[in-house]
This record gives sequence, structure tokens and C-alpha cells, in this order.
Amino acid sequence: MPVSSTKGTTGHLLKAAGVVEFVITLLALTDGVLPPTANFTGPPSGNVRSRCRRGIVKNCSG
Repeated sequence: MPVSSTKGTTGHLLKAAGVVEFVITLLALTDGVLPPTANFTGPPSGNVRSRCRRGIVKNCSG
């Protein structure tokens, strides 16, 4: 399943985050594209579960 995150591009918008994400989602669905994730070059190499607790990659550096 493809996953994307626009927070790296938009930053911390606090209360406006929901509206911005809604607009980005509508544009992505309308155009049929998945917005790129900033600074993402590819999946981590090796066994992620051995480096990160419970296999969660959130906030885990390789």
C-alpha cells in the first residue's frame, strides 16, 4: 500500500494542518497522483525490526 506524508513539506501548521491536508488529499485524488514525501530516498536497508523497537520506524534512524 503506497503511503505519503506531506508534513515534511508543509511543516507544523498547528490548527491549519487539517485544512491543508484536506486540500492536498483532494488535489491528489483529483489528479490521481501520490504527493512525494520530502527527503525520502527509499526504504531502509537491512532488518528494520532489529534496529527499531517493535518494528516501528517512526523516529528511528538507521
